[in-house]
Amino acid sequence: MRTLLPGRIRAEGLPAWECTIRDLSLAGAMLELPPDLFLPDEFALEIPKWKQAHWVKLVWRRERWAGVQFLSLLEL
Repeated sequence: MRTLLPGRIRAEGLPAWECTIRDLSLAGAMLELPPDLFLPDEFALEIPKWKQAHWVKLVWRRERWAGVQFLSLLEL
């Protein structure tokens, strides 16, 4: 499902980064983010509008786009 939701990336030891969730499914999401942003293999993806956070795994990355797989739902 195509979306235009604001998201926030959180990883231990790194500052929080804003991103845009451009595509969303039950299995994962496609993110639009700054091209120079370092992403670890796993991190928390917050969806503030829905008051949700997911632990995700980075599946692919191309310039300013990244695909992530949802691993588990987190408490906010």
